[in-house]
Amino acid sequence: MTTPTPSSPAWLSVAEVARTYRLPPRTVHDLVAAGTLPGFKVGRGIRIPVAQLDERIRGAKVIHRMSYAASAAEAPPLTAAQRDRLRTLLRPDNTL
Repeated sequence: MTTPTPSSPAWLSVAEVARTYRLPPRTVHDLVAAGTLPGFKVGRGIRIPVAQLDERIRGAKVIHRMSYAASAAEAPPLTAAQRDRLRTLLRPDNTL
């Protein structure tokens, strides 16, 4: 996107940004909450300035949810006590 002109808006909603950049709206909300994207609350919605959008989106590092699975795979192995505790908790007859 470029600098806004009289025919283009100066501010976009979260839905418009999500549609334009093919992102989930939740990701746009998260980027605004983290301060990666500038945004301002207007009523019940958030508005994002177009002038700063491209540079911020390109520089944003979004962690994909699948990377959490990779982190779990790299976790250290469970100790014997931890395995026993998990077995106890996962038994079908176990009540909390």
